[in-house]
Amino acid sequence: MVEFRVFGALSLTTDDGRDARSLVAQPRRLALLAYLAAATPRGTHRRDSLLALFWPEFDQPRARAALRQSLYVLREVLGPAALVNQGNEEVGLDFGAVRCDVVDFERSIESGHLTEALDLYRGHLLEGFFISDAPEFEHWLETERARLQEAASGAARTLVEQCQAGGDLTAAARWARRAARLAPLDEGLLRLLIGLLDRLGDRAGAVMAYEDFAKRLVECYVVESDEADRPQADSVTAADADRHCPGANRAHKFWGETSPGYEERLGSLLQIRIYQSLRRANI
Repeated sequence: MVEFRVFGALSLTTDDGRDARSLVAQPRRLALLAYLAAATPRGTHRRDSLLALFWPEFDQPRARAALRQSLYVLREVLGPAALVNQGNEEVGLDFGAVRCDVVDFERSIESGHLTEALDLYRGHLLEGFFISDAPEFEHWLETERARLQEAASGAARTLVEQCQAGGDLTAAARWARRAARLAPLDEGLLRLLIGLLDRLGDRAGAVMAYEDFAKRLVECYVVESDEADRPQADSVTAADADRHCPGANRAHKFWGETSPGYEERLGSLLQIRIYQSLRRANI
């Protein structure tokens, strides 16, 4: 069976064990194969819709010729059983001949095998992959990346809840870390992780988790520091940060909800640091 992995680093292996990425040769052909494997609902796809996705700059005859050539190469590389036709106008993958990690991931989610699903989720869909002059494909890819990432994050959150219900706080914290990595700006997940680490007595881990979150929050807004603004930025107070950086303010509030001591003071300090970075970038 052909093995096609599109989470994280792309991998394509033929049924006799050969690495087929180089055989496919052109990124657009790999993109076509990935779309046939991952697009929902699964099944066959109209050729006209594939032309619009992958060859929008070509006229109809040239685009159809490019699609025919791409499908020919895919059949040559993967075997004739890999692709199926429905009439003359629809084409798709035979999932009995091609196994794809996205398909297995979603089946595992649906059947409740969440650990297996997260083992399959090795990174973003087609991570680092790009083809030029295909805006509709890029839009589809961006949307699917977000959808699948949210599904993975939701699976990890469910595992946290299951472990908590079973009294296994160590496993719950492990899955909470995974969920926080999958949704790095989700304050609710951060709150959950810090609460678990606090209950486990891992205050250092809780502080580190919060500091990492603060850094990611800054990175979302800061593109480049403005050296000229540093003297003014370095003199800001907690009141300044509270007034001008509400995102950071929201981020630090939950420290006071667990215990009002050093965590609250740390939250105020990190809030100021975030605001200083934003000021340096003139945001």
